Amino acid sequence: MKLVLDTNVLVSGLLNQSGPPCLILQHIAFPDIIICWDKRIMAEYQEVLSRPKFHFPRSLLLNCLTQLYSVVSKFLQTTFQPNFLIPMISLSLK
Repeated sequence: MKLVLDTNVLVSGLLNQSGPPCLILQHIAFPDIIICWDKRIMAEYQEVLSRPKFHFPRSLLLNCLTQLYSVVSKFLQTTFQPNFLIPMISLSLK
């Protein structure tokens, strides 16, 4: 199954450890689920998760984005060069 993980689902799943958004986050690593994304979506995840109103610890932000990237990168074509993520994370955590 292919899906685009909506940013609201990502945030809700991290804020509330029960309910459908959290269940979705728990299942994104399943081999039958392929997360579809591009640079704009990953940038939105980072921008939204970095908002002060959510009070996400920097370690959670980095862990979440790194895990999400590792899950989706398994399904990317080898010609894709995902070098945009690490500089963006580094800038947001300073």
